[in-house]
Amino acid sequence: MTCPSATLCLGVGDDGTTEGAAAPIDPSTGALASGQSVQDITGTQVLYGAACPSAASCLAAGSNASTVGTTVSLDPSTGEVASGQSAQTITGTGTLRGAACSSALLCMVVGQGSASDGVAVQLPVPKAIAGSSVVYGVACPSGTLCDVVGQNASREGVAAPLNPLTGAFPNGGSLRKISGTFSLSAVACPSATLCLAVGGDGPEVGIAVRLDAATGAVASGESVQHIKGTAELTGVACPSASACVAVGFNNGGAGVAVPLSATTGKIASGQSAKAITGTVGLDGVACVSSSLCLAVGSNDTPEGVSAPVDPVTGAVASGQSVQVISGTFQLNGVSCVSATGCLAVGYHGATGPGQAVPLDAATGAIAAGQSVQDITGTFEFFGVACPQAAQCAGAGDTDSGGAAAPLNAGTGAVPAGQSVQDITVSGLLSGVACPSAALCFVAGVNGSSGGTVADVGVP
Repeated sequence: MTCPSATLCLGVGDDGTTEGAAAPIDPSTGALASGQSVQDITGTQVLYGAACPSAASCLAAGSNASTVGTTVSLDPSTGEVASGQSAQTITGTGTLRGAACSSALLCMVVGQGSASDGVAVQLPVPKAIAGSSVVYGVACPSGTLCDVVGQNASREGVAAPLNPLTGAFPNGGSLRKISGTFSLSAVACPSATLCLAVGGDGPEVGIAVRLDAATGAVASGESVQHIKGTAELTGVACPSASACVAVGFNNGGAGVAVPLSATTGKIASGQSAKAITGTVGLDGVACVSSSLCLAVGSNDTPEGVSAPVDPVTGAVASGQSVQVISGTFQLNGVSCVSATGCLAVGYHGATGPGQAVPLDAATGAIAAGQSVQDITGTFEFFGVACPQAAQCAGAGDTDSGGAAAPLNAGTGAVPAGQSVQDITVSGLLSGVACPSAALCFVAGVNGSSGGTVADVGVP
């Protein structure tokens, strides 16, 4: 039994025949809550434990008729399966006997594995962001604040500040429509109060806009900036509190990189957008110093590519060149764990799988002694963040929905004893940022064409 409030508890078990059961209980009497009844939970045979990440949602764990571990989201006020949800089997488990939630967005279930060993599985709990149709990018200026950007159903760019532990808006916060934009694709926050978002305005012109990190609104006195020489900007990183570099593509079919002022979003004084020969688009960028960033994308073969970029000019770094990453179709995101090493993610082609590859930050080539890693059980990775020197988190999708995966920063492989995590209810995950060494915040779109966020624990 679990109690989401002082006036309501939820009991779980079975109906004595063939199905799991749940019932809302009045804790003052121990009887069924007024007007309620015991609910049979289709897809389960027995439920052994439950936990409630919020007052309006509980997660129950047990097994189904095939003795496979099963979880289900329940409405504690009625005991019914939550609207739009259904029982989910947890591959590799037998019977699940307990659940606990460390935040409103992350729970863990424990029990018996399919090989009769003990097992613990983390289960992210996605939360819809009302008013958005998709969330593309996320950045966390502090441990208690993350900013997300994306698009609404009217095809306008939107931004919002969120608490990464709850997915809720801070007091007084809300989803902000960013007038003059078609979509916001990425965001970086070089300070606790300042974020820079990039995207497009629809008529094939890239844009950049400074946002107030606390509210998600356009910063006071600032405005959306049209970035000449670009068609759309899809990635941004800031090597200092005053300077950023954005990447994307131009109307000529080439990838571009452009240095931007972090405080205004304008092209840095005396600079311009640089076409990166040998690419058709650059999708992600990360910086290891004030003089070196690494951008990733694809060429016209198509194959994944990487390019060391000078963030001051936006040009390929002196003495370097675009590197083709053989065995990949496209690289979508990159994160750097040191001054010399980065991890890029993408996918292999039309049928996947998702891929990860360690890169040399100075040259963009595959790191010495390493290779491209196919991540079984995934279709594509769109983003990556590395909260620890040896540990990264990739965000993307499988054939059936969103997924996150722990990745070794040095090899790109899933670490031994860990696995790809299916994020139920999410359609795909397009962005990830980590507000602490133990927690990452993922964002994307759910199965109902709405933006969604969730927490992913980092071992």
